[in-house]
Amino acid sequence: MANYTIKKGTSKENLHGTWWKHGKGVTVKCPTCGCIGNLDHDVSSEGVVSPSLDCPKCIFHEFVILEGWDEEARVRQGGDDVTAD
Repeated sequence: MANYTIKKGTSKENLHGTWWKHGKGVTVKCPTCGCIGNLDHDVSSEGVVSPSLDCPKCIFHEFVILEGWDEEARVRQGGDDVTAD
């Protein structure tokens, strides 16, 4: 299955289908409906989100990659920073 790419953005841009760092966590704006939420998934050093991203407000449900992910900023569920392997 192909991965859907979520582009790196900022909260000021307010664009659907973007992500940005927020404190120690990551915020994602749904590409379909624009719903904003904190990412509580694992993110690999390549930016692959696991498990799949499922918007609670619309039909968006895809395996995603966070474009421009910085591997030193890896995040685990709960927003704790995790050092690279």
